[in-house]
Order: sequence, then C-alpha cells, then structure tokens
Amino acid sequence: MQVLSYSINLNIRGNPIILKSRNFIPQSIVVVLWIVAIILPTACSNKKNTFSRRVYHNLTAHYNTWWNGNESLKDAVKDLEKNANDNYTEVLPVFKLGSKKEIAAINAKADRAIEKASKVIQNNSMYFNKKEYNRWIDDSYMMIGKAYFYKQDYASARRTFEFILSRYKDSPLIPEVYIWLGLTNNQMEQYSRSEAELEKFRMLSAKKTMPRSMMLFYNKVLADFYLKQNKTNEAIKTLHVATNLSRKKSDKTRLHFILGQLYLQNNDLANASQMFQEVIKRTPPYNMQFAAQLNLARCYDVNSGEADNIEKMLRNMLKEEKNKPYQDQVYYALAEVDLKKGNRAQAIENLRLSVATSKDNDFQRVQSS
Repeated sequence: MQVLSYSINLNIRGNPIILKSRNFIPQSIVVVLWIVAIILPTACSNKKNTFSRRVYHNLTAHYNTWWNGNESLKDAVKDLEKNANDNYTEVLPVFKLGSKKEIAAINAKADRAIEKASKVIQNNSMYFNKKEYNRWIDDSYMMIGKAYFYKQDYASARRTFEFILSRYKDSPLIPEVYIWLGLTNNQMEQYSRSEAELEKFRMLSAKKTMPRSMMLFYNKVLADFYLKQNKTNEAIKTLHVATNLSRKKSDKTRLHFILGQLYLQNNDLANASQMFQEVIKRTPPYNMQFAAQLNLARCYDVNSGEADNIEKMLRNMLKEEKNKPYQDQVYYALAEVDLKKGNRAQAIENLRLSVATSKDNDFQRVQSS
C-alpha cells in the first residue's frame, strides 16, 4: 500500500471524464483502472469475441455485480445460521436451513444475489461456438442455484445446478455442483438421484485430490443423506469423517452433538457421553449446552459410579436463573437418574416437580405425567 497520485482521462460517447486521486490505495486497483480506461471505449458490447471485450467483461463482472451479489448471499446464509432455531428434542439436521417462516427474513438478500448474478449473465456473458469466455458466468449460475436453495425453492435450485452440468462441462465447479445437487435432492427426498450425484463426486475424488473444505461438504451431505433415511450406523461413520475434516468450532460442535444423539439412540451410552462432554467443553450457545447437559444425564450408567456427579450437575442447573423456564426438563432428567438407581420414590417426586414447573412445554408435561 502506498500513496499514489494518478489521473485517468476517459472519453465515453463524447463526454470527457477525468478521475484524479491522491490516496492510500492498492497499486493493483490502479492497474485495473488503467486497463479499464484503455479498453472501455471499444469494449462495452459483449456481442463480439475480441481480447479487449473479454478483458472488460471479466473485470466488470467480477469487481462489480458478481461481488455484490456474492456478499448478499453470504449475509443471507449468516443470518439464517444465526437466527434459525433448533429443536433439541429431535436429532438435529446436519444443515441448519430454518423453517419457512424463518427463511422469510433472508429472502430479500437471496433475491438480490439472484438479481446481481442474472445481470452478470445478461450483460457480461461471451458465449461463442459453445464456449464461454467469461470465467464468472458459471459462478453466477452457481450463485443463483445456491440462492434458490436457501430460499427452499429446491426445484429451481436443481434446475440451475443441472443447467451448469449441461452447458459448462469443463467448469472447475463441476465437482461442487454434484454435491449441491446431492444436497438439493436430499431436501426433495429424491434419494436415488442424490445417491447418483454423490457417487459422481466420489469417483472424481478418487482420481483427483479435492480441497479439504469440499471433502467436508461432501461428507456432511452424505451424512444428511443417511440421516434422512434413518441409516444411523452409516450416518455415524460419515459424521466422524466430517468431524475430523472440520476446522470451524461451531460446525465441529454441531457434528459432535448429532453424534451424541445418534449414539444415545443406539443405547451406546459410553460414546454418547463422550460426544456430549466434547460439546460442553467447547462452550456452545446456551440452548445447545443446556441440551447437551441434559443428554449427558440421560447417558448415566448405573455401573459407572457417576451418579453423584450427574445429580450435582443437574441440581446446579436448577439453581441458575437462566434455566428457570426449563426446570421441568431438569427434574425429568433427575427422575431418569433416580429410576436407574432404583430410587422409585424420589423418581416419582421429581416427575411431580417436572409437571408442576412445566409452563408452556406440553410435550414435557405429557412425558412427565
């Protein structure tokens, strides 16, 4: 970064424009401006396949419209991950996609991404003799497909991803497109189609080393594929692979939580306990930590000698003010520990307290009655 003073003289349709600056700006940006200044007068049209037009449309596609659309899509995904609520009484989905009501909040940003990507395609595509000369056009279709996916318009997302496969057969995006098609078909419960797309990626990855992030995405989609079909053992194996590949704290914690739930379903209490302890150690958001502590209590093995520690943890949870709305669940967990210890009288008392403290949780009230 350095102080640069420059003056760019443009003449567009007979109107002189002079750009002057004396600011701290990257030299690379100045180079881009000079290139645009040189080629702009002859490069606006995308109807002829010339060098100057290819350079112009690649630059303007990426540094203007495409970039803005991609930022809007990233914001939409962040908002969804932050605001969508999980139901911890059920096995969590691998991907946090939200309800129809929750995605309404991100529709405007997703629509903006679609709009920007569509403008890139309309204004900057240079498709001649069945070959695209603008490297950002397949990326723009990819952005549109992802935006439709997060809007839960899965049919439109699938059509877009399939179009990329049919028109841009040599695109470097093809392996990722296979995974997105697998994920989209999972949501549409089209499992045979999903399996076919994921197998195409697997075959490619056997021939060529794929980036770690892409292998993580593939294994998460494959785990989602198994979970949606209640293939618990296959899901557990695949989730372990994904956990080892993950570097993001929140992502890794979610995968551990799901593994704990699946082990608990299989009555594999030792592995379930290990997974929930891993979740708690990572200090997740409050709702997940609370659910992990309750599930850890459910993993109690009467032969482990951990009853006192489990009960102490649950009693401490009852004392915390932030847990007051959830005391019914804590008392129910204490009752489960008492039953495993053979203390039926105390279990009944804790079930009574669970019903008494239950306010708006009809499911818990029925379960405790």
